[in-house]
Amino acid sequence: MKEHPFKSWIFELREIKNSHYFLVSWTQFNSVGSFIHIFFHQERFLKLFDPRILSILLSRNSQG
Repeated sequence: MKEHPFKSWIFELREIKNSHYFLVSWTQFNSVGSFIHIFFHQERFLKLFDPRILSILLSRNSQG
């Protein structure tokens, strides 16, 4: 039995959509992992309160 091209096209779109969700979830997981790593590493956590670091972070947020 011959497969319809339309069904194949829908399947490919689903695969692209699933890979996008996987990429987004992986990025969010890496962000959370990085935050936890910084938060629990005392020296890195204290560096977050350095005025130079805070000014850089705040300037990046204000730029968008």
